[in-house]
Amino acid sequence: MLLKQGVGGTNEAQFSARIGSSGSENLANNTETIIPFGGEEFDPDNVFDASSTYKFTAPSAGRYYFNWCVRKSNFTTARFFIDVYVNNSGIATFENGGGSVYGSIGGSIILNLSVNDTVYGKYTQNSGYTQTISRNNSRFCGFKLIG
Repeated sequence: MLLKQGVGGTNEAQFSARIGSSGSENLANNTETIIPFGGEEFDPDNVFDASSTYKFTAPSAGRYYFNWCVRKSNFTTARFFIDVYVNNSGIATFENGGGSVYGSIGGSIILNLSVNDTVYGKYTQNSGYTQTISRNNSRFCGFKLIG
């Protein structure tokens, strides 16, 4: 078997964050809110701000993979969605309509980013009341693709 030389690389810009360690997070009715992923699980390259902006910042140009998941905490709604932003411009929406009171919304996306581009999510629900999100079941993670 012939192995190619120089193939591969090292993972960089990897992180995983969740809303918190346990309990729930309040989500106002019909209010687009930056998802407060304030509990870092890992962030060896310091690319995610878990203390104030809740945004990923690309340390270098390239393609990046991201995944979001936010879980409702016992409420129904006609619309529940995450809008994905790059540098304050909405680029994608992940949505879950009514249905399950403990349903999750989320998705994955690959983005071609430049140095210092920021990526984050905002969520919205329209149940008519302030609701809660499950902290320990809601996450945002990502990493730069090799190659």
